[in-house]
Amino acid sequence: MKNSEPKSCDPYVDSLIRNADAKEARAFLKILKPLPFLIVIIAVFFFWVSFSRLLSQVA
Repeated sequence: MKNSEPKSCDPYVDSLIRNADAKEARAFLKILKPLPFLIVIIAVFFFWVSFSRLLSQVA
């Protein structure tokens, strides 16, 4: 038995807690996977907006 495992009198409750933790972790990973692409898209968008504003000021 590991110390990190949830402890309760009922093994069924333990398995429920473990399953919930696993589901949360999987959902979190699903959110994290596309995050770098999202950051790049947002950065490019902001760069493009600021660049076009700069060009419109110069012109």
